[in-house]
Amino acid sequence: MGNKIRQQVRRQARARRKERKKRQHIEQQKISVKQRPCNECTACCTVMAVEQISKPIGEPCPHLCRHGCEIYESRPAACQGFNCCWRYGLGNDDERPDKSGIVFDITRHSSSIPQALVAREVWPGAFEQSQAFLDRLTSNGHLIILVRGDRRTAIGPPVLVALVQKAIANHG
Repeated sequence: MGNKIRQQVRRQARARRKERKKRQHIEQQKISVKQRPCNECTACCTVMAVEQISKPIGEPCPHLCRHGCEIYESRPAACQGFNCCWRYGLGNDDERPDKSGIVFDITRHSSSIPQALVAREVWPGAFEQSQAFLDRLTSNGHLIILVRGDRRTAIGPPVLVALVQKAIANHG
């Protein structure tokens, strides 16, 4: 029995090392890749909750106007700190959030879960509509946390999914 536990611990350690390397690679890509412009995409202005302006998840921001954000220069810190992964090169032009229905961000560093892409649905059914995109990302080893309202589900490498599911169960 002890041998099986040691093997599992080794697999988890390898997965964590691989995840660290992937996280470093993603961070290097963010630095080296020129950001794509949002253009007419305003998907993040709907899916994100912004406490500073009492904006709930899934509702359009009251500052959203025809040309984007009307308070862009003085937008809340939550908006300033949001890093849309599409802007840093995740996906192609047809997978821009307002076209795919999925906004991707990256989890913040945590000791309880590995680095992951966080996917938020722009409209109901977007995950199913963009399944090929999600499948391509997970087949490349990405861990993705799918967010639908207040529900979270992990997809990707099984060892990493198990860690995330455990963290979700422990922290809600």
